[in-house]
Amino acid sequence: MNSSVFKIFFSKISEEKWLNTMGEQGYSLTSVKDSKYTFTKHEGKKFNYSIQQLGFSPNSEDAMKYFKSLEKEGIKPFAFSGNWAYFAKDDGVITPSAESYKKNSIPYFWRALYMLFFAICGSVVCGYQIFAIGFLERVGYEGKGFIQKTFELSKDGGLRDGVVNILKGFGNAFFKLLNAYFKIWTNIFGNSDAVAVISIVAPITILLLIFGALNLQRYFSYRSLAYKSKNSADASSEEIGDIIDAKQNV
Repeated sequence: MNSSVFKIFFSKISEEKWLNTMGEQGYSLTSVKDSKYTFTKHEGKKFNYSIQQLGFSPNSEDAMKYFKSLEKEGIKPFAFSGNWAYFAKDDGVITPSAESYKKNSIPYFWRALYMLFFAICGSVVCGYQIFAIGFLERVGYEGKGFIQKTFELSKDGGLRDGVVNILKGFGNAFFKLLNAYFKIWTNIFGNSDAVAVISIVAPITILLLIFGALNLQRYFSYRSLAYKSKNSADASSEEIGDIIDAKQNV
């Protein structure tokens, strides 16, 4: 029996956990496309899933070699999303290596770096505009800023002519929302072109900071898993070494 689930994830870690929860219930994942997951139900069976960043194209020779090395453990790829590969194993546990976790962390690192860089740029722009507001107040600037012009434009019906008249209702509603939004900023900083820039740049900067921080958190989560995996592998190697030494002494 096949069933489809539409689900959106912002983290491969969360996606992998959810897939393994489904696998515990006997759901075998057959395809992944545009956040749509198709499963086949198998009574009395369990499936384990792993999502890994390959670091190379799934169609490359390196990918083929990697897939063959995993087939010995009963692990098979069944879907791809860019350089991310979805692996499955019947009735067993997939234990990714420390190197695999490190590869998974790399996309999140660069994404976080990219977002935080532009967030810093946005912060600099907002800081400069706040300085400009103080400067304009000191020199006695009394001109009408962009926000004030927007208020007047929405009040006197300057946008009701021509083709825009068809969308008059939507246009008026949009300007009311826009005015309410701008009013928040004018109540804080006053009314000038500098405030208009801040009102546009500040929300974008905040969003970039939030998403940058989330990606950074995912990066460190994978690095933590890599550290634990490495320590676990080292401990296993030491145990094997102790067993070999004990046998040799006997």
